[in-house]
Amino acid sequence: MTELSHISLLLNSLSTNDTTGLMHAIAAMLVLFVVFMLLYWAFKIIRHMADGFSQERAAKNSFRGLRSETQLSGEVLAAISATIYQMNENQHDIESTILTIQQVKRNYSPWSSKNQMLRQSPR
Repeated sequence: MTELSHISLLLNSLSTNDTTGLMHAIAAMLVLFVVFMLLYWAFKIIRHMADGFSQERAAKNSFRGLRSETQLSGEVLAAISATIYQMNENQHDIESTILTIQQVKRNYSPWSSKNQMLRQSPR
C-alpha cells in the first residue's frame, strides 16, 4: 500500500511541476516503447514455437518416407507428372487470338474539365 501511495505522490508532483507536459509526453513514449518491445519479443517467441511444431509435423509426415515405401521409379513419376501437366493444359478453352480495338467516344463531362474546376480570376 505504501508503494502505491508513493507512486500517487510522484504523479501528483509531476502534474503540478510539469506545466508544459513534456515529462508526460516522455513518460508516455517510454511506456509505449516498452509495450512494443514486449509485443515484439512475444511474437518472436510464438514464431519460434510455431516453427518448431511445423518442423516436427513435417518430420513425421515427410515425403521421403512415403516414397521409400512405394519405390516409384523415375519413369513412373515422369509419366504421372506429364499426365497432370496435360490435364491442366486442357482445362482452358481454346480462344481466338483476334483482338478487336474500338475507339470509345467519351461525352463531355464537366468533372473532367480543368477549366471548369479552376477558379477564374476577376478582371
